[in-house]
Amino acid sequence: MKKLVFAAAAALILAMPAAVSAEETSSVIVSASSVKTAAPDRATINLGINEYGAEVADIQSSIAKKITAVKAALADVPEDSIFVTNYYVSPQYDYNSESENYNKIVGYNVSVSIIIADAAVDDVGDLISKSTEAGANYVGNVEYKCSNYEEVYASALADAVRKAKSKAEAIAAAAEGTLGSIVSITEGYENTSYRSNASYDYGAMKTMGVAEDSIELSPEEAEIEASVTIEYRMN
Repeated sequence: MKKLVFAAAAALILAMPAAVSAEETSSVIVSASSVKTAAPDRATINLGINEYGAEVADIQSSIAKKITAVKAALADVPEDSIFVTNYYVSPQYDYNSESENYNKIVGYNVSVSIIIADAAVDDVGDLISKSTEAGANYVGNVEYKCSNYEEVYASALADAVRKAKSKAEAIAAAAEGTLGSIVSITEGYENTSYRSNASYDYGAMKTMGVAEDSIELSPEEAEIEASVTIEYRMN
């Protein structure tokens, strides 16, 4: 009989902390996001030079001369903002089955990429025009950036937190409770595509230095989004 009483008492004692813990961990979890707009003021321009010929050495020599011309045209651009990279040599084959040269190399495509980083948005059109006039013969995408990205993102993040709290308060009130302290807060995915890359390290790329007639470009406003998930205690 004593053993049964002791076992019942022990079971009651063990159960009590669990009941208290369940009450303390009653919570509500909410998510919210906010989008802020900003006008891009910096840009990264991707362009390059591509040539075809019979001999790689001849093509390289021609491209080297054009790079020198582009450097001269870009004399006003900071040297540490312009790079030549992605050097490719691609053999071209004669796939005509009736030809004696079937599946043999008949020439080469050689290309290099030119990156102009951290350019002022107002200068993008002019830089592209100067580059193509000096010898660049293809233009890739222009990546627009915001030098005030961190400030705008922080504002969106704070707004997302306020929205999350408002949602949590509404849920708590509907559940006839009150909102307690924050248990945890998690930042959502951050899309950094508009973050200015002025300090981006392009590694050991060779620097080069682009010319007149301007192309006017008008980038759309950047949408910078922040999101959070917050867990609140419920009283």
